[in-house]
This record gives sequence, C-alpha cells and structure tokens, in this order.
Amino acid sequence: MANQGGDPTKDSDLNPLTSQSTSFTLAPGTTNNDIDLGLKPLGATIGDFVWSDTNGNGVQDSGEPGIAGVTVQLVDPVSGTVVSTTVTDSGGKYVFSNVPSGSYIIKVTAPAGTTFTTPLTGSTGTDSNITSSTGSVGSTSPFSVTAGQQELTVDAGLKPLGAIIGDFVWNDTNGNGVQDSGEPGIPNVVVTLYVNGVVSQTTTTDPTGHYSFTGVTGGTSNTYTVGITPPVGFTATLPNQGGDPTKDSDLNPSTGQSTSFTLAPGTTNNDIDLGLKPLGATIGDFVWSDTNGNGVQDSGEPGIAGVTVQLVDPVSGTVVSTTVTDSGGKYVFSNVPSGSYIIKVTAPAGTTFTTPLTGSTGTDSNITSSTGSVGSTSPFSVTAGQQELTVDAGLKPLGAIIGDFVWNDTNGNGVQDSGEPGIPNVVVTLYVNGLCLKRRRPIRQGTTASQA
Repeated sequence: MANQGGDPTKDSDLNPLTSQSTSFTLAPGTTNNDIDLGLKPLGATIGDFVWSDTNGNGVQDSGEPGIAGVTVQLVDPVSGTVVSTTVTDSGGKYVFSNVPSGSYIIKVTAPAGTTFTTPLTGSTGTDSNITSSTGSVGSTSPFSVTAGQQELTVDAGLKPLGAIIGDFVWNDTNGNGVQDSGEPGIPNVVVTLYVNGVVSQTTTTDPTGHYSFTGVTGGTSNTYTVGITPPVGFTATLPNQGGDPTKDSDLNPSTGQSTSFTLAPGTTNNDIDLGLKPLGATIGDFVWSDTNGNGVQDSGEPGIAGVTVQLVDPVSGTVVSTTVTDSGGKYVFSNVPSGSYIIKVTAPAGTTFTTPLTGSTGTDSNITSSTGSVGSTSPFSVTAGQQELTVDAGLKPLGAIIGDFVWNDTNGNGVQDSGEPGIPNVVVTLYVNGLCLKRRRPIRQGTTASQA
C-alpha cells in the first residue's frame, strides 16, 4: 500500500494501480533517495461452491442449486485459529482472497435440516471436499497454497438431513383397532415406504413387530405413506380408532397403505402403526327347495329366501351369529374366527328337511333333523381365511295326510250310521291331477292313510 505510516522515508511510493511512483520534481544537482517501492507477496485465492446435493450422490449434477448464506471459515490447521470467515453468496459461491502462502483447512457449518453428502466421489471440480463426524460441522483435509495460486475447487455438498419413520405392526386379536395390553407384534412382515407414490425403501419387522426407516429424505413438499402386505391369515384392522394416535392403526384396509403424511428434514415420526387382525373364515351357502325330494340340488330347483340360519358353538350351544337367506337362497357368515361350529336351520312352515348327505359335497344337504322343523350339521372346523361354502340345506314340502274310512252303508242313506261297519281289504288309490300317485290297502279295518 502506498504512502502509509506518515514517514516519507519509510513508506512505499508505488501506486498499485499504475505500478509507478507518484510524480515529483527534482532541481538540478540535487538528490532524492526517498523513492521507495514496496512489494508484498502475491496472495492466493481459495473458493468455491456450496451446493444442494439433492440426490445425495456426492457429485454436482446439472440443476443442483447453490445454497446461500452458509458460513465458511479459513482455518490454520496447526493452531486451529480462524484466519477468515465468510458466507456463501446467492449462488452458493464463496471466496477468500489474498491468502498468504501456507497450509489451511476450510470449515463449513451445515444449515439446519441438512448434513454433508458423501465426500470425494467425483472429479476434483465436481465433488465435495468436506468430511464430518457430527454431520453439522465439517472440514477439508489440510491443503497448501502458494503465492498467486487459484485454488477454486474446494466445494461442499449438502443434502437434507435424513428423517426417521416407524414403528409397530401388531396382532389386533380382538379386532377393535387399538393396541391393547398383551396384543403382540407380528415379526417378519414386509413394510414398504412410499415417497410421492414411488417405492423408496423396504424393510421387515423385527421379532417384536417393530420397524424403522432411517435416512429418509425429508421435505414438506413430499408426501409419504407406509404400506404392508398382510401375512397369510391376517387382514387390516379398523383404522383410526380410540382417539389416541399413538395406539391406533394407520393402515387403510382399502389401499394397504397408511394415510399420507409430510415429514420435515431431520425429524422423526414413530407413530405409523399398522394393525392386523386374524383373517376370519367364511361359511355358507345355499338353502334350496328339493322339489323331488332326492336330497340333491338338481337343475331348476330354486333357492328359498328368508330362511333363518344360525352359526352355533357345538360345545356350549351358544349362537355365535344369525342370518337369513337372501332372495336366491344364499347365506354367508363372514370373518368367522378359527374354531369348531355347527350350522342350524329352521325349516319354514309347510316344509321339512330332505334326505341328507346323498350327493356330492357341493350338491347335497348337510342338515339332519330329529323333529323335521329344526336341523343342524355335524360339527366342523374352519381355519383363518378358509372358504367353507358347501354347507347346504335342502327343504321339501311337508307331506299331507289323506284318509280315512270305507264303510258299509247298509241302509244306503249316505251317512255313517251307528253300527254300520267298515269294509276291510279294499284297495284305495290316490290320484293327483288325474294320475295315480299312490295305492294302499287299509292300515286298519275300513281305514286307509297315506303321505301325500
């Protein structure tokens, strides 16, 4: 610098802009030994770029922006003294100028919600030079610069601080949608994290039913869901029950995923719980009119609507559930817990049960009855998810009785007068629509009876 210190015999008269002294006059024969020209070592320049490594690959990819306002320090690696401090400009650039020759490190402080990307993975001009043990403050290895050197490849890549998502997949044994005391976690369930509808990570639950996704790229512009494929024998329980978000299930049974949520960088959400309940069995199926009484579902034999059917515990006799057949004669009991049951059917008025177990499993009647009005199956067992849709009941019209007395009308007046006897051994024939249906001899003197 020119003209410093107030002593013309000690300062520099060299103008840095012109590389000449200031002008002066000189009388003939005189001496001027005060034109001193001071030079200093040419300083180095150190920079250069702090950027958002959005894909976390440690390389400055096209479109990845610089980050403004990041604090960068030039530090003496031996003493730890901060030589100079600056902040990145609007484009993420920083520079230390006129740096004396020597050894230095660059130290960078990561802004809130960010951490340093993988260092030294690309070329010298496009990689990140910062390593960090804490994630919040990082530095380069020591490097040296000489007079006039342009060291403009000292870059720092930052990525969003990884968030954490969890937490629990459990067996909701009573199906109420709430994590009750004693209900266990389910191990080895595959859990998938979706970010903006795309699979991001997959993991499995541990032996206690817990799961965790770490290093999740947070950001309020993203939407997140967690999904599972229920193991065999399970289905999703009721979501959002009980009023306590830490104890309910967030799994939507229709989608197999949680409701969507947002997640700020570096935060933790360990309230994404997924409840599963044992998948019940299904029991059915058909009550029909066995018009020909052969015990088999023949073509054209219709179902019977409105028949009462009960699912019964065979040990206690407790009625577990009751339904009625639909317009086509079908009935169904859904989500039946594994166990042993009987089906009980009440025959409508004017009907009784047909002969049981005379056809194949899918076309016979499974109901036996000692009264004719109420019948039941033998006990049978179902397991989780089983489809037992062959429990059928055939009904036929209840037989009518026609009779009764053939007598000798001795006086021919057409009236059974006292003392007029019955006539034995008369053959009696029943006609239906003009056709002979049955022919019987009397079952007692003068009397005949038959099942119509």
